[in-house]
Amino acid sequence: TGRYPDYMDNHAVFSDSLAAAIKKVADRYGIICTASGKDTNSVFPAGNTRMRYCALKSSLPDYDPMESLRESVEIGKQDDPDVVHIFVLHPGYLDQYILNTSSLTVNRTKEVEMACAAETKQWLYENGITCCTFSDFYGTDSEKIRK
Repeated sequence: TGRYPDYMDNHAVFSDSLAAAIKKVADRYGIICTASGKDTNSVFPAGNTRMRYCALKSSLPDYDPMESLRESVEIGKQDDPDVVHIFVLHPGYLDQYILNTSSLTVNRTKEVEMACAAETKQWLYENGITCCTFSDFYGTDSEKIRK
C-alpha cells in the first residue's frame, strides 16, 4: 500500500525479545507501538488516554466475532469509563501465503463479514460505541508514506 502501519504490537505472540525487536522497528519509523513481553490485560497509556485490549478469541475454533464483541462490551461496561477498550480484528488480505502459514484463516473471513455487516454498524450505534484508530489518540500522521 505504500503506507506504514498505524501501530505495531504482538497481541498473539509474547516474548521479551520479540517485544524489544518490534519496539526498535516502531521507534525507527515513528510508528505507535504497544508491544509487550507478556500477555497482559493491563491498562496502558495512549497519548492522553488509557487503553486496554479486549480478550482475543479469534484463535478458537467456534469463534463468533459478533458474540466476542458483545462480550467485550459487557466487560468494558464494568471497567473505568475513561479506559478505551481495543477490540482487535484481522480482516486483512487473505492469500495463499497466509493460508499456508497462518492458523488464523477461516476466522479472518468471519471478521470481515462481521465488520462489514449493516447489523454490526446498527448494533454499535445502538450501544453508543465509537470506532476509532490508534492515531485518533496518539495524534500521529497515519498517512506516512514509505520512502
